[in-house]
Amino acid sequence: MKKILRITLSLFLVMILTVNLFNVQAVTVSEEDWISKALSDYEPLQSMLEQYPNAEKVQSNIKYVLTETIKDKDGEILNITQKNFDNLSKMQNYEEQLVEINNITPYVVGDGETKYKTYTKMRVGLALYKYNSNRFFVAFVYDWLTQPDYDALLKYKGVVGLALDSGLSMDGTSYAGRVTMKIIDGSTIMRNTQNGGVNIKATGTQGIGYKIEESAQNTGLILEMEGVISCEAIKTSSNIIATSAFGEYAYVGFTPNLNSFSVSFPKGVSFGIGTTKTPYTYQDALDLR
Repeated sequence: MKKILRITLSLFLVMILTVNLFNVQAVTVSEEDWISKALSDYEPLQSMLEQYPNAEKVQSNIKYVLTETIKDKDGEILNITQKNFDNLSKMQNYEEQLVEINNITPYVVGDGETKYKTYTKMRVGLALYKYNSNRFFVAFVYDWLTQPDYDALLKYKGVVGLALDSGLSMDGTSYAGRVTMKIIDGSTIMRNTQNGGVNIKATGTQGIGYKIEESAQNTGLILEMEGVISCEAIKTSSNIIATSAFGEYAYVGFTPNLNSFSVSFPKGVSFGIGTTKTPYTYQDALDLR
């Protein structure tokens, strides 16, 4: 009986907290050099810049992802539809048309059972810094522009990954990550590799990832979430002038662990057979000249 009451309460909270696109905007967003701002206090990058003061940012590119997810009463994902935009204004214009045409509601009921339709927005991007002819710093950055995805029991679960093509090899001593969360009571929680809150898993020298697992019952409701995963990398040949990188935030409906996923290029974050994920991805060519 207690289990039934807990699930019922959780579903009721989901219905209350799942609102339409016009009503959920976690932060006031700005496109002006967002990645540089996000990395301005990121310790692994700042340490590298102190050691190599002549290092320079080679590129920094972003995209915006609007996701429609339909879940069942247990929070399992039934269908995912995504649309990508190269700037914030285009996504906002599309939202207005979508709401006007389809009369978006927080959830829909059909086939004799309740199905929840949620809309989320995120911006993702890759940054590349060069500090000598063969060594680079690569970072994937993500920022929820709506309340982060959660399941029926108000748990936030996901995996963040970064993968490089064969032109670069990751330096295993440099793997790092950070997650910063703003809670409904106004407090902020930061988990990173320095304080032991983020553990990095490597898939060879081409892919790294870490898991996110938070419960609103422990932390309080999470309104905002921003994070980064990064590494230093070395050219696999001095003749290489370009390669590619792939970053991904993957929301999943189960509790992940470091043995449940791998990260590779160009697949990004991979799980076992039959696992459904909501991916927020960014792939880009890196200029290594």
